[in-house]
Amino acid sequence: IEETPNGYKLSLRVPEKCFGMIIGKKGSNMKQLQQDTGTKIKLPSSRNSDASNDLTCITGSSKKGVISAKVRIELLVDSCRSKALPTHFVMVPLLSKQVISSYIQFKDMVLQDFSQCKGIEESIMQEPQRLHITIVVLRLFDKIEEVNCFVKRLKSIKQAKVDIKGLEIMGDDPSAAKVLYAEIHDTILQELGEDIVDRFVASGLTGKEGPRLKLHATLMNSRYRTSTPGGTEPFDARNILQVREN
Repeated sequence: IEETPNGYKLSLRVPEKCFGMIIGKKGSNMKQLQQDTGTKIKLPSSRNSDASNDLTCITGSSKKGVISAKVRIELLVDSCRSKALPTHFVMVPLLSKQVISSYIQFKDMVLQDFSQCKGIEESIMQEPQRLHITIVVLRLFDKIEEVNCFVKRLKSIKQAKVDIKGLEIMGDDPSAAKVLYAEIHDTILQELGEDIVDRFVASGLTGKEGPRLKLHATLMNSRYRTSTPGGTEPFDARNILQVREN
């Protein structure tokens, strides 16, 4: 926050996708926000191509009022982000030949032995070369956020050994599963992953704070289904889960 001859001034980045929520219908939200905090708030022009002038400016005679306006704008941005669909995710690829070979055997077994089970088809199976461990899902609104995010990308893992054992589903009903995954067990990766999640949650780029990180590799997902585009028809995973120990 900067002190000026007329009071105080503060600048912050606000994603353009959140302007509508901040302004409100016919400017109602903006008017109320300025009235409550005793400030003037100026959003950058959406047509502005100068990255140096893309900051939202808050001015006011009271330092407390300027800070209050900043906090309320940040809460609106958080609300806007929490309603947005995920755009990116941080992951660790599973490139081991042994892992890929084991998965292909699992995939062949599922399609050969359980293809008659409800909802099971090849399209819902993960592609072998895309096997990965998801660390955190992000909701990024613009290129600057993407750049800032990728600066923090995971660089410390060059190669790691993890224990992949057991099958589980997302949800409680195996007869109507939407995601089936392999459990990942590794203390170091778990701790590192939790630290990464905490950093992104603190930065506000996740949109909301989710449950504790559970390391896993998705093997089957109803969202991949091509027979009913746009649909998420569940599948019956009961027979598959009976072989989870293998």
